[in-house]
Amino acid sequence: MSDRVAQQEFVQQLTDAQHWLRAYLRALLRNNEQADELLQRTNLVMWEKSEQFKPGTNFRAWACKVARFEVLAFRKQQSRDRLVFGEAAFEVIAAEAERRVESDGDLRESLEACLGRLPNAEQKLLAMRYSSNTPVKEIARTSGRTVDAISTSLYRIRQALLKCIQDRIVTKRSIP
Repeated sequence: MSDRVAQQEFVQQLTDAQHWLRAYLRALLRNNEQADELLQRTNLVMWEKSEQFKPGTNFRAWACKVARFEVLAFRKQQSRDRLVFGEAAFEVIAAEAERRVESDGDLRESLEACLGRLPNAEQKLLAMRYSSNTPVKEIARTSGRTVDAISTSLYRIRQALLKCIQDRIVTKRSIP
């Protein structure tokens, strides 16, 4: 793999990581402004250390490790100013936040896969309601269906998605 391709893949993974990395940092810091500041620092450090990341390994685990070190450095700096959690408490919080990031990634993957299995008409209905925020009344009016019919369809689609996601997660956990 060329350096350029490896760099492009790294940039793509870094870009895709922003949502869950921000959530991870917010779980550790409980302060959105500090988390956003640390996200920027973490991005910079990951970019500077990009050659240390081995393609094909777990990017999330590596990114969480880098973020954790950035939070530790930040906490050390902050500890001079005020009372902060002890090291043991921080490690428990960090481990739980990392577990949640992994879990959220599994849920997102499952949702995307399950959405892809829906018939086009159901995908369009979900997109109208949730991506475009179209009110149910408006969907009913434009589709020539009743509000109750649209609401019932949306309920059934959500139930089908829930079952599909649960099935995928159970299957994933049962595979050694």
